[in-house]
Amino acid sequence: MPFVMTMPKLGMTMEEGTIHKWWKNVGEEVRQGEILLEILTDKVNMEVEAPVSGILKEIKAQEGEVVKVEEPIALILLPDEKQEEAFNLEPQKAKEEIEPQKVKEEKVKATPAARYIAQQAGIDLREVQGSGPAGEIRKKDVEDFISDRGAMEVDLVPLTGVRKVIADKMLASYTSIPHVTLVTEAKASELVNLWIKLKPIVEQIASTKLSFTSLLAYFLIKVLSKYPYINARLEGDSIKRYKEVNLGIAVDTPEGLLVPVIKKADRMGLGELAKAIEEKVYKAREGRLIPEDLTGGTFTLSNLGMFDIDFFTPIINKPEVGILGVGRIREFSGQKWLTLSLSFDHRALDGGPAARFLKALKEVLEDPIKVII
Repeated sequence: MPFVMTMPKLGMTMEEGTIHKWWKNVGEEVRQGEILLEILTDKVNMEVEAPVSGILKEIKAQEGEVVKVEEPIALILLPDEKQEEAFNLEPQKAKEEIEPQKVKEEKVKATPAARYIAQQAGIDLREVQGSGPAGEIRKKDVEDFISDRGAMEVDLVPLTGVRKVIADKMLASYTSIPHVTLVTEAKASELVNLWIKLKPIVEQIASTKLSFTSLLAYFLIKVLSKYPYINARLEGDSIKRYKEVNLGIAVDTPEGLLVPVIKKADRMGLGELAKAIEEKVYKAREGRLIPEDLTGGTFTLSNLGMFDIDFFTPIINKPEVGILGVGRIREFSGQKWLTLSLSFDHRALDGGPAARFLKALKEVLEDPIKVII
């Protein structure tokens, strides 16, 4: 009997996955350990290896289908099966279409982000020179390759894969949550000066760069710890308020917006937090996040200041009840200013408590040295 391949459980919280892409066609040879397909789960593309060697006899779940964990997705004819059974395929796959069987070529080493960009641009990864360990192809290698040969125009981009998941989540959040956004400005001169002083210290002690986002996150976490009513999640008919801060960091990636979560961030010092954020941002942009990296958040920080955005109205990362948007640093009358935009779920709290939290955060950012001392 053929080997029944089922939807693998790729994370502790995974209950279902979407078939993103099959790398083999029915009738082709597969070898144990080679990449057979990609599965999309909670905005993460995961490459799945063939569990056995043989011939792909049947694909039971097509690209785009959502399949629950442990449900069949393919049949693989094992080598010891009768040869004639290899051609008992789907009706549209005639015997002559699969003969002779293709010999597996050595898999090109590349990150998922690099594979995604190459696929969208129609690039053969074998033509790209990798800069990673053992020649692994990274996202920047593919981008440089595209730049060297001239950018390709794309007239139609299907709303599929990660983009489709993001679209569904944003729509679900915006249409099911009564968003309210409060905006204030904070004096940022002291914060910027402190950042400049701390950067070399953190780099020396923690061997990591201190981004402005990491410094903002550090002070945000301090305030969140004192305001559990906004460090919370609304699930069903219950509002769950947390003393522990699991901070989500919105990251712009080639595949779209991802929000990796820094677990137990309130227990971290500045250097440890900066390192954790740097690692999660790198993993997000290289397509190396796992489902657990994207779950369990209690509040989210989204900084668009590096894109010269003054302020915006961020959409809540459901089921969290709040998200902070940060704009660019502006100079006016000899003072640096920072715009803070707090979107909150009006079902979970009212304007007064939300305003008090934002005011407390503003005061901390305007005089940050008090928090450190």
